[in-house]
Amino acid sequence: MNTRPLTLCKEFETIPKQITGFISVVKEETLMSIQEKRFCVMLFAFFILLPYSAFSGTLIERNTMKAPDGRLRYFHYYVPDRLQSKPAVVVLLHGGSQDYSQILKQDSAQSEWLKISDEKGFLLIIPNGVDPGTGSASGSNQHWNDCRADADDVETGADDVGFVNKLIDWALLKYRIDPSRVYATGASNGGMMSYRLVDELSHRIAAVAAFVANRPQNSECTAPRNPTSIFICNGTKDTWMPWNGGQVIKGGAVISAQATRDFWIEHNSAVLSQTKKYRDLDSTDSSTVKSETYSSGLEGSEVMFYTVTGGGHTIPGIAHTLNPVVELIVGPQNHDIEGARQAWNFLSRQTLGSVNFRMDL
Repeated sequence: MNTRPLTLCKEFETIPKQITGFISVVKEETLMSIQEKRFCVMLFAFFILLPYSAFSGTLIERNTMKAPDGRLRYFHYYVPDRLQSKPAVVVLLHGGSQDYSQILKQDSAQSEWLKISDEKGFLLIIPNGVDPGTGSASGSNQHWNDCRADADDVETGADDVGFVNKLIDWALLKYRIDPSRVYATGASNGGMMSYRLVDELSHRIAAVAAFVANRPQNSECTAPRNPTSIFICNGTKDTWMPWNGGQVIKGGAVISAQATRDFWIEHNSAVLSQTKKYRDLDSTDSSTVKSETYSSGLEGSEVMFYTVTGGGHTIPGIAHTLNPVVELIVGPQNHDIEGARQAWNFLSRQTLGSVNFRMDL
């Protein structure tokens, strides 16, 4: 198979986004033949035409809020039919070059959060990042300001932490959420942003779940203050967010996945308590999963580290599987576990001590 078109698509921001934005990138690249441009456009048209994942609650789209830096920011939120009294809240963060709608499409492993919300009755908030090129907060080529000091191409200058902080306040006032059960989760750039929320909002965030995300090697952020439970899931064949650390495909350098794990273990003073190998449910996906649980940390904190041996820059999924063509670009997807459900099992047992909580209005 001729993989040149796939390689070129990978080089030119192939994480799915609105097709109009992608076409503008493709048109500017003179090294690509007409056939290769058409290939990339057809590939991304496939993603745009996909419907949202099935859900039974109410998705309220394109809400706005002025962030502390004065920017008008956008967010979706999802209310399940059986919202709990004093519910938990999960802040779901898209990856770089994505937006808050794309991750809810049926092929996205992150769309499983809609079903989990239906089953468990928590509030789901899906904010949108900022376009580093245009500064737009409502577009489809969005990024999070995730602490990388050496990633100028994706630097937005936005106060994303302040935005999420205000979203928590909004949820408290509108839905009377449980302030001890505020969680965040994301993949890639969204996973790195989840780490930043712990760095700067550990007095409000009970736990986070980060997929295919490492901590930055050159961070512009302060170190976290309070112990916080951390879920990490990375693939050993991830070339976008290198397992062994190094240059991220979008810019900036990161430490390795294992060094990221060790950072949080040391921060929480946690110790290894359990290891687990998961059944190889799909022998054709060329990957397996194991987890390590580090518990007995300060204030009851934990670290859970999933190694997807043979996995790429993907979230493991059973109900939401990637097109094989996409796997050629981002790497293999594991089909032995449902990543979002593993994350919720971890997050749901974490709470924030009331001593650390305060409301920032």
